[in-house]
Amino acid sequence: MGSGLYPLILDVNTITRKQMFEHNRLRNRELREEGELSNEGAQALTHLTKVLADELLKRPLKAPSKEMPCAESWEDLLKRIKLRPLLRRELPDDLRRTLNEVGAIRNVILHRMGRIDERALELVTHGPWTNADELVEIGDDLYRIYVAALLAYQAEVNDRIRNLMKLPVLADIAQWRLMVPAGG
Repeated sequence: MGSGLYPLILDVNTITRKQMFEHNRLRNRELREEGELSNEGAQALTHLTKVLADELLKRPLKAPSKEMPCAESWEDLLKRIKLRPLLRRELPDDLRRTLNEVGAIRNVILHRMGRIDERALELVTHGPWTNADELVEIGDDLYRIYVAALLAYQAEVNDRIRNLMKLPVLADIAQWRLMVPAGG
């Protein structure tokens, strides 16, 4: 999704950044003409505009960071394409920890032939593994927890998109443990 939206977000960010600085320039001129703003104040407001633009209009990434745990890297990527969490609706901590565990276990299965390593062990909250080099086996209960976490996160991203389109959100992210499909 990031690579597909990358060119679009770059264009929108550039346009928005130009609009922010143009608004700042016009407002500074107006305030200076009214005698309400000094040159130093205008410079401070321009600096603040730059800081805000850098924070709010982050350069999008083509791929999530491999240095951060899974949920943090996904959230960082989504923030960069204007899909930050909804107001007063952060990811629940237990969901974040579970997504981080899912990402770590995925990496263990794909890159370590299913043998858990120290980095993954640090992120395990649900799995039964306690020692490095243990073979990762995912039982039915753990599978259900992982599926619920992934489906809940998918619903959360859908709700963020719906929110941008001024549509009501549908999922209650706090109830993520109940989001297991029938038969799952």
